[in-house]
Amino acid sequence: MKSFMKGLRDSPPPRIGALAVTKVLDYANGTTRLPDGKVVQDIKLPSSDVIQLVLEDGSTVTVRPSGTEPKIKFYASCRSAAGLELETARAQVLKKIESIQSALDGMMNQ
Repeated sequence: MKSFMKGLRDSPPPRIGALAVTKVLDYANGTTRLPDGKVVQDIKLPSSDVIQLVLEDGSTVTVRPSGTEPKIKFYASCRSAAGLELETARAQVLKKIESIQSALDGMMNQ
């Protein structure tokens, strides 16, 4: 778990599925890494071993090691465009989640 989190901090993926990663928030050291590589000390919260990847459409993937088990937990938050019919929005979000899950599965199997 420690080596995975270190690898994610040192070399975050440029994309998750079809979506570009636009920022990497690192709650362990209170920083945000921007696409140009610039790192800004801008998170004013208690330190926590959590990394959040912000994607180009506003979706997020939050990564943290379990506190009780030897595993990494991933949380995805996705959205669709405003004003869509419910079924269309649901289908778009499901497609994003499946793409994110597939990309994360690939990361874990490397």
